[in-house]
Amino acid sequence: MGSVYGVIAGHALLALCAALYLTWWAIFFRPKARPSGLIRGVGVACIAGAAATGLGGVGAAGWDIARIAGTHSTSGWKFLIAAVLAHAVLALSTRCFFERPVTSELLLIVAWCVFELWCIATLSKADMLAEPWPTILSGAVLVFSAINLVCYVLYYRLPPVPAFIDGTAPLVLAGIAAVMMVAALL
Repeated sequence: MGSVYGVIAGHALLALCAALYLTWWAIFFRPKARPSGLIRGVGVACIAGAAATGLGGVGAAGWDIARIAGTHSTSGWKFLIAAVLAHAVLALSTRCFFERPVTSELLLIVAWCVFELWCIATLSKADMLAEPWPTILSGAVLVFSAINLVCYVLYYRLPPVPAFIDGTAPLVLAGIAAVMMVAALL
């Protein structure tokens, strides 16, 4: 059957991932940053921790969501196919229309959006997410994803300080969405 405990723990880890990633970003990518010594070590530890908590969060939440989906006929394959198609279309369109080099951030934006929508759809179908949370969470994920895509397109077109701020927005929004999911399930 599955329970929401892994989804809650996974999203708590994803919120921590966003915070650690944001800290790494601030240490290494703020304008005129020249981290060295202890600060550099903290930054490296933060990105390693972000990778670990991100993978752990997706693993924990994904495990329980897959178990719940299996008993409620919510196929993850549809979401996986949607992610592949969305990434291909967005990579091509951002490259052709905006001359934006395709980077791993686009993959992260698409994967995050589709994963969250799969979680919301599965929990909603299993009646594990009370109204109005499915609407609130889906709306937030879609709006946050649109903002993240705008940030993705603009990043290389901005001067250093606005580019740094632009790069923080997706991390902050992913963290907010993870906390919202935890709040919705508690």
